Amino acid sequence: MENINTVSIMQWNTLCSQLATTKSFPYANPTDLQWEIRRKRLASYIQKENADFVCMEEIDNPENFKKEVISPANKYTFLFQFKNNHFMGVAIGYDSTKYTLIGRTTLQMPGNEAKELANQITLIGYFENKFTFKKLCIIVTHLKAKGPNEPARLVQIKAILNFVQKNQIKEKGYDVIITGDFNTEPQDSTVNEINKSNLDFKNCFEYNDKSKDNYIEFTTFKIRDKVYKRIIDYMFYSGKGIKCTAAKTATAEVKEDVGYPNENMPSDHLYLVCKFQLL
Repeated sequence: MENINTVSIMQWNTLCSQLATTKSFPYANPTDLQWEIRRKRLASYIQKENADFVCMEEIDNPENFKKEVISPANKYTFLFQFKNNHFMGVAIGYDSTKYTLIGRTTLQMPGNEAKELANQITLIGYFENKFTFKKLCIIVTHLKAKGPNEPARLVQIKAILNFVQKNQIKEKGYDVIITGDFNTEPQDSTVNEINKSNLDFKNCFEYNDKSKDNYIEFTTFKIRDKVYKRIIDYMFYSGKGIKCTAAKTATAEVKEDVGYPNENMPSDHLYLVCKFQLL
């Protein structure tokens, strides 16, 4: 067994099958958009990375996804929660040979300062290692999309941070991971809110120094009316008992005139994989 004092976490916006259309991806090969093709590629990458936890967004048929993408790895128990519009949702797959689920909750996301309910939700899982009894809180979210909605994303990330603080999750002995598709870039206010939080969250990735092993250039690359090549997927961690030791994105060949999805990458997002030492 791999060192029981380490944990690996994979984060991936897997691309909702109902959105994988030639209208949404006019430059992609239509074959690469077909679910029968994409599901095999998704499953292959998840098995290859063999992470302890897989956090995922944009799942629109959870039973099918569980059967065809998660189950082939033969080790994950699957937690899923639809967004409030029931169009798609977020999920956590966890290695139940190593971790026990202590509990789960769904955090309803506000859409504005008035706290009006939004479609977005956040899935939170509480886990305990079966061998070391160390505890992890995994928080996976998919914040509101599109450029003009940065104020809504800021309100939503504040709600997540407030939940962690109000419920004293760290004080209860949990190391905390926040990950997902935030739909915002590193210089924007949503990410800055995490960086300045008194909860001491650290970013697993580097965006400026190309010499760093954890440097990333982009996490999504698609071509529609224009080229969208951005960093919008993240993994943050906090706790006295956890330290990130490695962080990477998927390495998949891309054609600059096509972007993703393509024959190498079944989503328009690259996945992230981070490894942590549990101290």
